[in-house]
Amino acid sequence: MGLFGNLKVERGLSLFPGDFKKAFSVAKELKFDGIEISVADPEEISLSKLKDLVDNYQIEISAVATGGAAVRDGLIFSSPEKSIRKAAVQRIKKHIEFASHFKAVVVIGLIKGWVIGNYSQSEDYITECLKECNEYAKEKNIDIASEPINRFQEDFFHSILDCKKYLDKIQLSNVKMMVDTFM
Repeated sequence: MGLFGNLKVERGLSLFPGDFKKAFSVAKELKFDGIEISVADPEEISLSKLKDLVDNYQIEISAVATGGAAVRDGLIFSSPEKSIRKAAVQRIKKHIEFASHFKAVVVIGLIKGWVIGNYSQSEDYITECLKECNEYAKEKNIDIASEPINRFQEDFFHSILDCKKYLDKIQLSNVKMMVDTFM
């Protein structure tokens, strides 16, 4: 798929997987103020190198996407296995800590998971995980952005209306909505 002229979308969750320098360079060329980076595990990223890129290119990190933790590592909030949910929450706490260095939003999309068993129980697991993440996000003064994901990738909150209804129900201070589109 062509994007921005001669740039090509690569396979995976992000435009330039693993190549932050290229992402910053293209963002600078396109006169962006900030970018969203996709990070499966923040412990695998050099914070100092990333801060150098932010300084050198004068491009902010506005958001940190977390989908890689679900896709690569199988960590999802809706898992009936408590150990997987606990590991997913711990990973998101690492994302929150990481994002705090940039005052960036942490995006919760695919890591919500999908229906396993029944919808109500899966949603309860997601809510339980989000509550714990919300408390940590409050401590770090970071917002979490719940992202509606298209119906081909996830079972929960496909539309802005679905997501708003859910967020109104759970009422977590640092969990907001990321408005994204799918056509």
